[in-house]
Amino acid sequence: MRPASPPFSSAEVYLKLTPDSLVAHLEQQLLRAYLISGDEALLTGEAADAVRSRARAEGFSEREVHFLDRGSDWDDVGASASNLSLFGSRRLIEIRLPTGKPGAAGNAVLAHLLKAGDRDSVLLVLAPRLDRDAQSAEWVQA
Repeated sequence: MRPASPPFSSAEVYLKLTPDSLVAHLEQQLLRAYLISGDEALLTGEAADAVRSRARAEGFSEREVHFLDRGSDWDDVGASASNLSLFGSRRLIEIRLPTGKPGAAGNAVLAHLLKAGDRDSVLLVLAPRLDRDAQSAEWVQA
């Protein structure tokens, strides 16, 4: 039996993982946030499933899913993420960005969520392949 690992890595890191290396990574650790982007729906879906599975195994029993784009109301996401769970359980906050460009409001909310350091939440952001401009956005860099 493997000893229990901490729910998060002790060091905040930025990793660029392939679908194969993601599985090995998740066997070792679970980070606070994951951005999964790409053109292959099957591969991105499997990667998201792997993150969800590891989060469940680490006790993140609640899951919130938000479908957002440039014109969406991001205040709901920020408020939801900052609210404590009714039962105090840990949660996976999944944000789906169909365009990969959340706009100024989304950029600010995502950057805030990533910098907040909430240890009872894992942020999973799903987007299509990000172009060069989107890759340099504040929320992607955070």
